[in-house]
Amino acid sequence: MPSKRKALKHAHDWFDLLVDDALVREYSVLPCPTNQSPLIDVGTETWRRWGLQGLAPRPIVIASTRHYRVGELRRWLRGEWKPKEVA
Repeated sequence: MPSKRKALKHAHDWFDLLVDDALVREYSVLPCPTNQSPLIDVGTETWRRWGLQGLAPRPIVIASTRHYRVGELRRWLRGEWKPKEVA
């Protein structure tokens, strides 16, 4: 029988090390069974609805997987994010 894994003492240091232009996948920032300490603690449906309403950054979809720019997430977390005007 394999030994029990210890709970990881998860800090968000990995996020701080990324450049602003980097992309992170949705499951890396939102709560899910594999992410025990999310950056943003709202449900997936709420987060996606906020993106459609312009209250949160919109995803970049690559091969049906949602990604977000690190710089936009940082500004959103600090309360400095503004939606881009689409012409």
